[in-house]
Amino acid sequence: TIELQAPSLVVDPRKEDAPIDITAMLAASSAQCKPDAVEFSLQYNESLYDPFPTAEGGSLLSSRVVTSGNERYRRVRFTVIPSKPLQSGDMLTRIHGKALVGSPAQTALVIDSVSVLWPCDTIPGVGVEGSLVLDSLCLNPSNRRRVLVFNAVTITGVRPNPSNGSFTASVRLQSDQPFEIELISLQGMRIWSRTVDPQLHGSLRKLDVPIEADIAPGAYMLSVRNGASSSFHAVMITQ
Repeated sequence: TIELQAPSLVVDPRKEDAPIDITAMLAASSAQCKPDAVEFSLQYNESLYDPFPTAEGGSLLSSRVVTSGNERYRRVRFTVIPSKPLQSGDMLTRIHGKALVGSPAQTALVIDSVSVLWPCDTIPGVGVEGSLVLDSLCLNPSNRRRVLVFNAVTITGVRPNPSNGSFTASVRLQSDQPFEIELISLQGMRIWSRTVDPQLHGSLRKLDVPIEADIAPGAYMLSVRNGASSSFHAVMITQ
């Protein structure tokens, strides 16, 4: 059998990457050969971590939102192909994604639906949850702690939605820094992107960004990123 463990870690939303190491704990008899693949699901508060993370040595199978009461969670599923026989305590994979700024500033990292694909059989495994906490404090020049100002750019609406690929995204700004706006597929692939410089629009605090994307019908995620801040909004493209 195999047990996948998520870490408990503190992450800095100002950084571009907040890696999550997934560790494999195996029974002695399981370490004799290399499994063909390991599949597992990871669930976390959708407002605190990247909706389309990547996994070293593997790929993202799906990313969707699930609800529990009034809470919304992101549920992602990965498949990972080990490069060698696993020993107990080895890192199975490192997940890469950006920490987001949301509330509350802590979320459980829940691993479940573990499947180990051996050459002759598929055996279920178990997951051990960890936690992710945002580090939202830093030192200012006078060496006093202050809360960081986040959410430098936020999507406040998309209209029309659904659309035929021609729509407008309303974006609220807290700085004049350029930001990247992207359309991302549910498999995490960037389909369309554009850089917007607010200073070319009079440094307004709210911009309506027109988008013309000639893409296939389906569900996509609209993303805006500006250094320490990211915001996402689901969009639907129809014929």
